[in-house]
Parts: sequence; C-alpha cells; structure tokens
Amino acid sequence: MRGFIIGDVVGSVYAFKPIKTKKFEFFDINGHFTDDTVLAAGVNNVLKAYYASGKTLDFKAALQEELLRISWEYQDKDDIAYSRFFSQWMFDDEPKPYGSAGIIAATRSVPVGFMAESLEEAEDLGVKQAEITHNHAEGLKGAKCMAGCVFLAKSGKSKEEVLAYAKQYYPFQFDYLGLLQQYNYIPTCPMAMEPSIFCYVISKDFEDAIRNVIGIGGADSMAAITGALAEATYGVPDNLADQLDAYLDDEIKAAFDK
Repeated sequence: MRGFIIGDVVGSVYAFKPIKTKKFEFFDINGHFTDDTVLAAGVNNVLKAYYASGKTLDFKAALQEELLRISWEYQDKDDIAYSRFFSQWMFDDEPKPYGSAGIIAATRSVPVGFMAESLEEAEDLGVKQAEITHNHAEGLKGAKCMAGCVFLAKSGKSKEEVLAYAKQYYPFQFDYLGLLQQYNYIPTCPMAMEPSIFCYVISKDFEDAIRNVIGIGGADSMAAITGALAEATYGVPDNLADQLDAYLDDEIKAAFDK
C-alpha cells in the first residue's frame, strides 16, 4: 500500500491547482496524506480482522463502525477534508448509503485488491465496502473494477491483462496526448478511473506512472490509484518508500503494517 499512499501524498498539492506537465518536485514540502489514505487505512484495519477471524467477521458491519471511528479521529486535522455527503454521513444518527459515485469508492477498494485471496473475493468485498456509502451504480462499478485490477496486478498479471480486465467496465477511448490536452479532473468513478488506470498501463516504472497521472491534471485520488497499481507491478523504490515515512503518523503506519 505504500505506492497508494505515495500517490496520495504527491497528488495532494494538486487537488485544487492541477498541472499539465510531468516535470515537478516529486515530494513537495506541502504534501500530505488525505482522506483517501485515512479511509483506506480503515478498510485495511477491518480486512486484517476479517482474515484473522477466518472470514467469520461481519465485514460490512465492522467496516461501517471503523470508517466512522477513523473519520471522526481525523476530522479536525487541517489537511483532511471529506466530501460534503460523507461528512453528513459521519454525523447522521443512523448512517445510510447516499448514492454517490465518488472516486473514494474506488480508492477504498485498493486494500481489498491487495488482500483478497481470489478475483471473485476481491470483486465481492470491493462492492461490499462501497455499499456502505457509495451505492450508486457507477460507484459500485468503480469499486469492483478497482479491487479486481489491483488483485490481478499483485497476482503477477501484465499491465495489458489488467487493462483488458478494466475494459470490461470502461471503454478507454483516448490516448495520453488527448488527456494532456483535454482532461479536467472530476473526482468521480466515471471521470477518474479510466485515466488513472491508463497512466499506469503506459508507464515504464513506478515514478513514471505517478508523473503520468499528475501530468494530465490528476491529483491525490487518481495518483493513489495509479500508485497502487504501479506498486503491484513494479514495487516501490526504496528511496521513495524511505521519504514517505516523514509524511505519516503512527496510526497510519500501524494500519498498513503487515
């Protein structure tokens, strides 16, 4: 998951000021982890408990409780901003899914893809985690696709095989030049999943993948997705993994400890 968090941190400074170049300082002094990392940490915590229980734990009930706990814990942090609908969900006396197709449905599926024991399990748990909040059809589709892509990449499938799987969900009718010229970041699964995956597919190494997605105007969530897939294929260079530690607190580190 370090590739995911690196993408989140690197992309955080471009959330409201996108750039159209691959030439930028990789770890900006103002970089920080965002709600993508916080909520993925919550998912990872529950996945560890789920597998430790022999899969007897009520995954959705435990995850809803953990998402509430961890989101509340980080709500007053200056660098953490949840969406308006997620914030309302947090404060609801009886939280219910709110029909969102936001990209967080996909980013929360990344830990699922890394920990699942089969493609079918990845898809199933990916959908289940999204149903808690992001139960729009496009949100569920993005969550399922993301979990499946990560599972395949971590299982040793090629980038081309990952793309073939993703094409069951999205058409990928563009090239990098077109994205560079025309893409504008909108943080929803229909608008952000395809370019995030594509920037991984055309990459030549881990850092290049993240530079690809930032270079088309992407930001934290997209770079987290691209970084996760790139980590599964290339691994994370030691020098970048070492630099990441300075951006993390003890709880986030603990959540992603194996």
